[in-house]
Amino acid sequence: SKADYVHAIIDSNCLNKRSENNRKRTAQHLVNLYILDLNIPLFRAMLYLWRRDIPSRPLLALLLASSRDSILQDMNYFCLAIPEQEPVTLETTLQFLTDRYPHRFSPITFQAVATHLNGTWIQSGHLTAPPKKTRVHPQPTIGAVSYALFLGYLCGLRGTQLFESSYFKLLECPPYIAMNLAHEASQRSWITFKRIQDIIEVDFPCFLTQAEKELLIEQN
Repeated sequence: SKADYVHAIIDSNCLNKRSENNRKRTAQHLVNLYILDLNIPLFRAMLYLWRRDIPSRPLLALLLASSRDSILQDMNYFCLAIPEQEPVTLETTLQFLTDRYPHRFSPITFQAVATHLNGTWIQSGHLTAPPKKTRVHPQPTIGAVSYALFLGYLCGLRGTQLFESSYFKLLECPPYIAMNLAHEASQRSWITFKRIQDIIEVDFPCFLTQAEKELLIEQN
């Protein structure tokens, strides 16, 4: 439960933080980014895939955090626009960030956010690790494709549109590879994927309750 996660962070200090205040701040940050509540489909689906596809974990974390953090979601476009093998420095990220959000943060906060952004993209596989950070494409995985499709589905996209969402673009996965990975996810019963020529149907019986499915139908 969410209470178990918070207890592990604050009381058991599973992240080895030095002070109680630091543990509380960390718990709040993780709740804000990842929810940690199985009652919420975003986290429930991510955890389902997290347990079944270990190589997907960095991209799963990026996808969920991007759905929760507007600055990260916005700055992802900056990262995706950088040509492959192009060097990426803290200064270039910082410059774009300050141009994008002038006067929003203090200089110290701008520096910290730029540092965290570059670190995030290194972990997700969009940048190589230091000392020389360069732009690369992440490795698409079955779990990441499944989750990106699910996020698009929650946004109201259907059919081929699911492979064109802002979340799916983060995977930088060619359509033919994406279709193959979605088919493999369907074979594993993680999602339901059906394709007849250009007609595509995707469903997520493992991620949504019946009540949630009915609510989505009403909203659409």
